[in-house]
Amino acid sequence: MARKQSNDLLVLQILSKYSDERHYLTATDVIDLIQSEFGLNVERRTIYTTVDVLKEMGYEIETYAENNKGYLLKKRPVSKDDMDQIIQSLYMDPTVDKKQFSDIVYRLYQTQSLYTKNDTGKLYAEKSGNFFKDATAEMNLISDAIRHHKKISFAYTHYTMDKKLTANGKTYTLSPYCITASEGFFYVVGLNEAKGKVSHYRIDRLAHLMKLDETASDAEKSFDAKKYTQEKIAAYGGKIETFKVKCNKYIIDQVVEKFQDNVKLEPYDNLNVLATITTTLDNLVYWCFQYINYTVVLEPQMLKEEIKKTLFRATNQYIDYK
Repeated sequence: MARKQSNDLLVLQILSKYSDERHYLTATDVIDLIQSEFGLNVERRTIYTTVDVLKEMGYEIETYAENNKGYLLKKRPVSKDDMDQIIQSLYMDPTVDKKQFSDIVYRLYQTQSLYTKNDTGKLYAEKSGNFFKDATAEMNLISDAIRHHKKISFAYTHYTMDKKLTANGKTYTLSPYCITASEGFFYVVGLNEAKGKVSHYRIDRLAHLMKLDETASDAEKSFDAKKYTQEKIAAYGGKIETFKVKCNKYIIDQVVEKFQDNVKLEPYDNLNVLATITTTLDNLVYWCFQYINYTVVLEPQMLKEEIKKTLFRATNQYIDYK
């Protein structure tokens, strides 16, 4: 039995390493590769029976009878498309530093054939360094606290003039409800025990994080993590309101990607569309100033007048009165 199981592992490892959609292996190829890789001799009949056993175990293996080419391991724990998508996400995530990126990419490529070269150097420029610390340990601790229904405590950090994160000296106690993501950052959302309300904190800013023995407070049945993320994190908090903004057609992509289901677009004139946006005041103003040359707030009138005053004050700062 031990010998039979050894054959299963040998053949599976060879197929995993040396076969893919462009490379098929004959029985002779498998025998020669087992000999060169492990120094073991395996009979041709053993290859046939082992492949049959592996297929019965659920491994998707094509044979010569199916494709007239040879053996091919069709399905892997991580597909090539899945791997590419994961790599792209990791590359764009500012919380993943270049060492983490390289390590994870290396492990992903171990699930592929020998011929799937690690060509991320051709596909992506080297991931640059950043200010963000590795928050893996914090993510794991918070996840464990949520699973076991425990409170957590931590200090919160801010950047000083020398660009170092420093704790503010205050300790927070939170009943964590969930972990969410917005704008490339991860947040823990939960009940702030001191304030008695739901709050969120960036996980990469936490310090002195601990899981407490105290049982966490139950999340309200009406708590909606997706809605909270859209309204309180992505929208910077505040009251949800409706705004009408004239937007140049040039930035329709940016409007839709930013506000998604919370924007309705209508024709305005040859150059512009009318965007009816549901969000918070701070979020709307911040976004409009990013695209100040392409947007005009139409309603409410009070906000339109306030933006005029803000632009006037900002312009004055650049005027040399000497």
